[in-house]
Amino acid sequence: EVIDMETFGQLLEIDDDDAHEFSKTLAFDYISQADTTFTEFDEALAKKDLKQLSSKGHFLKGSSAALGLQRVQQSCELMQHFGNRRDAKGEGPELSEEVALRKCAVLLVRLRKEQDEAKAWLTKFY
Repeated sequence: EVIDMETFGQLLEIDDDDAHEFSKTLAFDYISQADTTFTEFDEALAKKDLKQLSSKGHFLKGSSAALGLQRVQQSCELMQHFGNRRDAKGEGPELSEEVALRKCAVLLVRLRKEQDEAKAWLTKFY
């Protein structure tokens, strides 16, 4: 599932009206933030900046979780771990910089696809 409907439903309950102005604003703010973050992901990867990849993964993880975008959230958590040179669970021996960057690069392709799906879902909903 692109979205966790329980989380998203809780967000909709906060809306004061049937136009969903509050949640709609959050969703489109998220989309804008995500677009900027993906540019920053690309820049960080080009600079081989693992700390920035981890930081941006952490940032987008929180925003996507608030909307129930579970696939994006999970992939962002992986980006956070790989950027910290850890395995997918955030554990284990430290990965080499080369291995961590390769994992981040592969993950970014998947994350971009998941973000496109999330954006399409949100846009269709609103």
